[in-house]
Amino acid sequence: MGRTKGSLLLLAAALLACADVEGELEGSELGLAAAKKPVKHDRPDTWPMAGHDAHASHHNPVERQISAANANTLRPRWVFDNLLGEDLGALHGTPVVTQDAIYVGSNNGRFYALSLEGELLWDYVTLPANPLLAVLATPAPVGGQIPVLYGTPIVGGAVYSERENVVVFGDLDGNLYALDGTTGAEVWVKPQVDAHLLGGVVGNSLALADKDVVVGFAAIEDAALLIPQLGIPYQCCSHTGFVAAFDVKNGKQRWRYDTIPPAAVQPLPSEAAPFTLGPSGADIWGQPTYDAETQTVYVGTGQNYSPKPGGGGTPTSDAIIALHAKTGKVKWIRQITADDIWVSGIDSPDANGKWSDQDFGDAPKLYNLPDGRKVVGAGQKSGAYTVLDARTGEVVKTTQIVAQANQLGSLQNGGAYDNGRVFVHGLNNLTPTTSTGPFEGVVKALSPDGASVLWSHNQPMSVLAAPLAVANDVVYFLAPITETNPGTDPQQFTLIGLHAPTGTPVSGFSHPGRAISGPVVANGRIYLVTGNRAIEALGSNDHGSVIALELPP
Repeated sequence: MGRTKGSLLLLAAALLACADVEGELEGSELGLAAAKKPVKHDRPDTWPMAGHDAHASHHNPVERQISAANANTLRPRWVFDNLLGEDLGALHGTPVVTQDAIYVGSNNGRFYALSLEGELLWDYVTLPANPLLAVLATPAPVGGQIPVLYGTPIVGGAVYSERENVVVFGDLDGNLYALDGTTGAEVWVKPQVDAHLLGGVVGNSLALADKDVVVGFAAIEDAALLIPQLGIPYQCCSHTGFVAAFDVKNGKQRWRYDTIPPAAVQPLPSEAAPFTLGPSGADIWGQPTYDAETQTVYVGTGQNYSPKPGGGGTPTSDAIIALHAKTGKVKWIRQITADDIWVSGIDSPDANGKWSDQDFGDAPKLYNLPDGRKVVGAGQKSGAYTVLDARTGEVVKTTQIVAQANQLGSLQNGGAYDNGRVFVHGLNNLTPTTSTGPFEGVVKALSPDGASVLWSHNQPMSVLAAPLAVANDVVYFLAPITETNPGTDPQQFTLIGLHAPTGTPVSGFSHPGRAISGPVVANGRIYLVTGNRAIEALGSNDHGSVIALELPP
């Protein structure tokens, strides 16, 4: 099992760590000092899961303090960036913020709980990774230093159940953990829920559905063709994407739905020479969504890593699927892109337009059209935004918003919805006839059916991959700033705020360190986390941090 720091000795060490952080900040690049005066919050102004809520809106409707009029005055309140003098590791998942704490997991295998004033409350170390994953997940040296891997990496977000005071998260080896939100003590741990050597929780793929936590499982098997280059035999590919529901209180599994059947040996010659097993993939790495009224869970799936025997993909890849929330039985399946098969090591796309990697990484957001029709809408790596009837799965509208730029895809995970507007973001290919030309980062506001672009904000050659956040008519996102002297300047990222009705920029806050996690707006503050080991194009950064921004007094 994992371990928590619960003894008096370790508690003292944790307090010393907080004191060290405070001293370090005074001389840091940000020039920040930890705040000492606590702030009282009288409202349930929280962010309990990656998409904020079970509808994956990424919108905090309670926030009223930070607005378009004053967002440009935001300033740091505190920064937490080391534990006992060591780097926090890369923080990838969108943090969870409650009325009492901030929770975030690290690529180094530790899960952190901080107070709202940036003090370490407790940390927890995950189970050791299986031997293959340990080799693949061990971070490469940066600047001559080899980062420490304490447990299995955590690369996604968590969920917090206020009813049980429990925070739940998963790791890259398919283990699930439920910890007491106050003490960090284990409530339950379920090892190897995903038994595949490369399968686990690979994104912000957890959501609350009443008394259950619904978890999507994916794999890093998209790197399967590269593994033999390390001298490790590996057959591509065999991971089965799935989603499962667990009782938050005791971890009992309610149901499990596998998106595809188990892999079989491919007949030779297969559809493409690298594939020896299949089908595989149709993974779930975006947040599931939940409709309490109809007892429905919605998930988006990724591409197939390998074809079925005889060729072709499965009918559940690149699809949105509706499941019964109590049983996991299928209500409907709507595939948008058929026969999409891709792994690293083959062209995307090839000369015949195959192998395009057109996942639904974006969560199926649940909302109503102006005529009252309930729909789910999600952006796709293809650059299209699709709206489906939530009851039947009928396609209401699929609209091409941008052109697919490269292997990162176009529309990214973590789009948002607020007050009759859909917000999408990602990369737009400026030369659609090629996949290697110039691109621009985009944030766009769409009509609820996705058919009309209300406004667009563009940033040349900017990889906009982190999720969005919306609060009080401001859309927030993180954007990298191009280095003036590549390889010598520490890369800077900027938190940009756009006026939600018009797209007009209203704020910007720059900080050092690469970041791929989405911002969170809660209790009158904006919380950012930094670090990157997931997107190669942005460069590695194990010196993760948690930053709290607030308005001046």
